[in-house]
Amino acid sequence: MLSGRSRLRRRVMRTSYKRSSPYVCQMSDDGLVGELLHVVSAITFPHTVDELGSIRPEMLAALDTDSGEHIAAIVVAAFLGAMPSAVDVDGGVDLTFTDLPLNVATDVGCNDVVQSACFEIKSMRGDFRRFFNQRNTKIGDSHATTIKKIAHIVEEARREVRLAADALRAKTDETQSRNIVVVVHSFEHLAIEAIENLFISNFLDDPREDLADVASIWFVIYPSHVVRWERSRQRWVNLGSVGALDGHPEGSDSFSDVLMSSEQQFCESFRDGRQSAWAVFREGAPLAWRQPGDLESARRTER
Repeated sequence: MLSGRSRLRRRVMRTSYKRSSPYVCQMSDDGLVGELLHVVSAITFPHTVDELGSIRPEMLAALDTDSGEHIAAIVVAAFLGAMPSAVDVDGGVDLTFTDLPLNVATDVGCNDVVQSACFEIKSMRGDFRRFFNQRNTKIGDSHATTIKKIAHIVEEARREVRLAADALRAKTDETQSRNIVVVVHSFEHLAIEAIENLFISNFLDDPREDLADVASIWFVIYPSHVVRWERSRQRWVNLGSVGALDGHPEGSDSFSDVLMSSEQQFCESFRDGRQSAWAVFREGAPLAWRQPGDLESARRTER
């Protein structure tokens, strides 16, 4: 069995559309020129789920699916190209990564002195998961959510970010970097920019909290977008995937398809196939989530 520290054996692809930098992506929309994009190959995600099976069973069981901790673990491990060396089972930090590849270590605050990256995961509160988990749901029962701007959602998450930062300060020392992941269920907090746009970093301002000791803040706007604020660059970075999943026709799967497929794979592999509240996007999801930017097509489909 592989150790919890084993790195992803398939090559993690870090690419861009501008040869001079691994991050800068020049786009036709003036509002996006100069925004940063970090992508990994789509096949990294199913491989990440497979590799998560190598960590200790009690750690794997500790990843709470209702709050989306399993999604956070998949996303962070995929983009860092490494498995967590520890998952919280007794009140420690939620995820710990050590021996990170050099090309991603600085993204999460690691250097010659800081040898491990610690993550605290928070899930934005909402009513949909409670509605989904009701056992007495009847035909005709419904749930409504309000469409918001992504900046408002990030602002509303300040409580979660503050709590995560306080927890990290209490649990880590100077040899560990502090990182935060906020998982957002789109049926609880629906961002208009996530429906209309392929990239959303240009809609976000720098965090307002005093977070000088936090290396990165990740927002997983499930199922379509992931953005990461990096202290080292003092800016937001769009995260995504490129290419197709194994067994799919030639072409490229959307990032939302990749995330949804990985979430399903995790539940089938490690939760006896039990469907989570995050699974509602797999079938019948708005077209815009599968093809970001085609809002008019989504509207025509829903008429």
